[in-house]
Amino acid sequence: MVVDAALVQVPGGGGGVLAGVFEQDVLGGVASSALCVYKMADVRRRFTDNIRRCFAGQQSYAGLQFGNRVCVALVSLQAALLQTLLLLLLLLLRSSSVALSILRIRSAPAADRRP
Repeated sequence: MVVDAALVQVPGGGGGVLAGVFEQDVLGGVASSALCVYKMADVRRRFTDNIRRCFAGQQSYAGLQFGNRVCVALVSLQAALLQTLLLLLLLLLRSSSVALSILRIRSAPAADRRP
């Protein structure tokens, strides 16, 4: 479990570091603890990679930092939307060509009309 955490700015920029103190009870009631330090650039990169993998359909869950929600692959969502738009366009073109054919038949002289 996390006991404490702090964002520490380091000289020279670089986004600072995240320092965290963790503690875990082990058998016999003895506590084990650790101090971990992470570069903020690495933390940002991991979050970004996680989001990319989630939206690309490369993993099933977004991770604990996002409430462990189910990922939705935007690639497949975009493909489905594109497929739907193309289908609607084809239907529109088909209905337009049918409408144009009906208009041509109605506007043609009686002698030109075919049964």
